[in-house]
Amino acid sequence: MTVTVPQIQPTDLDYTPIRQKWLDRTERRFRTEKLSTELPEGFPPKLDSGDKASCLNKPLGHIDPDTFPLPNLHDTLRGVSNEVHNGHGFKVVRGIPVDEYSREDNIIIYAGISSHVALNRGRQIISRPSEMVLTHVKDLMSPSEKSKIGVATYTSDQLIFHTDVGDIISLLCLSTAAEGGCSQLASSWHIYNELAATRPDLIKTMAEDWPHDTFGGTPEGYVMRPILHHQPATDSTPERVVIHCIRREFSGALATPRSKTIPLLTEAQAEALDAIHFLAEKYQLRLNFQKGDIQYVNNFSILHSRESFKDTPDQKRHLIRLWLRDPQHAWDIPGPLKRRIGRVYNNLNKDTQEFPLEAKVESCKPRS
Repeated sequence: MTVTVPQIQPTDLDYTPIRQKWLDRTERRFRTEKLSTELPEGFPPKLDSGDKASCLNKPLGHIDPDTFPLPNLHDTLRGVSNEVHNGHGFKVVRGIPVDEYSREDNIIIYAGISSHVALNRGRQIISRPSEMVLTHVKDLMSPSEKSKIGVATYTSDQLIFHTDVGDIISLLCLSTAAEGGCSQLASSWHIYNELAATRPDLIKTMAEDWPHDTFGGTPEGYVMRPILHHQPATDSTPERVVIHCIRREFSGALATPRSKTIPLLTEAQAEALDAIHFLAEKYQLRLNFQKGDIQYVNNFSILHSRESFKDTPDQKRHLIRLWLRDPQHAWDIPGPLKRRIGRVYNNLNKDTQEFPLEAKVESCKPRS
């Protein structure tokens, strides 16, 4: 007997999730399909969170706890790392007087403080050879740049709940928007626990291989891997699941439309993507950035998003971002993600790390 798996056309999955489409798709699948009521083998029915520079004469890549010593804050900042990895999954350091310093000095201070939280910085451009470890997050949607922008990071648009590629996602707020721009965080474990209890069939779907669009970054045009990864408990670590999901790689967005050569998503995959977003909305914690805030988020346990915002000529939202890794507390990287995340952190040269002072649009097309 041949079983036909329902598929959708790419146009049926929008980058911005539409709640009614999700509800209709869910109702249709319950009506027309026999959905599994069992979790995949090995996956837990519920996750329990209780188990779980003095370098002025050197390149900025040499900023670390030795060249940027903070004897009175070091233990506190190590506690920040512990909370990010083993506690709630995020922490905010508040009160950096950014208006008192130049742009370069703020970058040095940010990198110096962050080195006590997580020693390793990661490259943020992996589509080409690059040592850029710091990027600017602001609205760059000018007419001349519009055709280059492939991610909403460089716009004032809403960001859909997603993960990045690093271990820790960190942001320093240099200035806030005139209106909006709230940071939104959601525990992937809350999302997992609700789906495990109510929709184990979607857990199975998420744990299967998906075609991730590389936008020309690989010969095939896509790579196959799950968006949900199960890590059994060991003698030193608790049982964990990791949701690694970037919706744009399935829907396309802005100047990076969905590639025409990759396999179509199934109805189950489309429903799972919407379920992740709307459950993240349900469980979200909203954080309003204040000028001088540094936010640290565990990218393996927290999904993040941002509401849309409005700038004025006198008040423009401007954040700078680091991707960080703390060798002491770092979570094990799921096998299917090791190559991708390895490209972020491996073989990074301290002498050639780039910390650009100004924002510019970087192509975000090729990835793997």
